[in-house]
Amino acid sequence: MATQTVLNNLSPEEAARLRQLEELFGTTGWKIVVEWARTQQVLSLERAARASSWDDNRIEIGKERVFSDLVNLQQSTEAEFETMAESNAQSQDAEDIIDTNSQS
Repeated sequence: MATQTVLNNLSPEEAARLRQLEELFGTTGWKIVVEWARTQQVLSLERAARASSWDDNRIEIGKERVFSDLVNLQQSTEAEFETMAESNAQSQDAEDIIDTNSQS
């Protein structure tokens, strides 16, 4: 869940989008999708280990990566918005310094 500091450093559009994504991640449906993806991730690794060819192995490893990304989507989304907020804050700090120097 985003902190107030993160929300304050996002544009109104970014903050609204983050709130919508947090709402999605809190639903029962999302939890079902994540559990399904975890199961598919394990199955893909098992199939990769038993693959009869290099091509089949690579396909299963690719599937595992996709399922892994889905399982970790909430954490990666939170990290992305935290990075955006930090960047916005740094840009604002730089603008404040420029404004202060130009007023001197």
